[in-house]
Amino acid sequence: MVSPIDWNRKATRREQALFAAMFLVSLLFFAPGFFKSRLEEVGLNRARLVALQSERNALEKFIRTTPSLEGVPSRPRTKEIKLKVLAGEIDSPALDLTTLLSRITAPAFLKAAQVTSFSYQAEVKEAGFGRTDFLLETSGSFGDLVGYLERLEEFPALFFIKDLIVSSGEGGGSVVRAEISCRFFRKEKKS
Repeated sequence: MVSPIDWNRKATRREQALFAAMFLVSLLFFAPGFFKSRLEEVGLNRARLVALQSERNALEKFIRTTPSLEGVPSRPRTKEIKLKVLAGEIDSPALDLTTLLSRITAPAFLKAAQVTSFSYQAEVKEAGFGRTDFLLETSGSFGDLVGYLERLEEFPALFFIKDLIVSSGEGGGSVVRAEISCRFFRKEKKS
């Protein structure tokens, strides 16, 4: 026969110890599952923090090595050169893509920078011009690549730099890699 439970009766020490042991066992059994997602989130946040700190360090190094542009006049000369070529006031040494690529990848033009590869797309004709997109993959020191980009900007031909992706070379070091995406325009001859 079952005796009625007296809810007002105080638990004995044995019952309290048994309850505490069951509570600890259930806590140890269920707690890892309950906190697992939080622990994974903390791990991901730590990884993000490390990545952000390394990115910040790289940006600080980049800022320290980049010459200050304060007090440097802007380069209207670059636009003037392109406009004069377009107007026919200056003869361009590169009237087609092949000539342009041979000139801008020549060792004398590159100086210490290196072109590791280049590629181009088929020419598209539009509004009296032939348009060709091309990509140069270059490497060298940061200063060498900045100098090369400046020479590209000032080169008297109808092309411009569309996009630039810069990354550090393997093993960090002083080698910098750049993907330079450009667009070249060729004036079609009038009949």
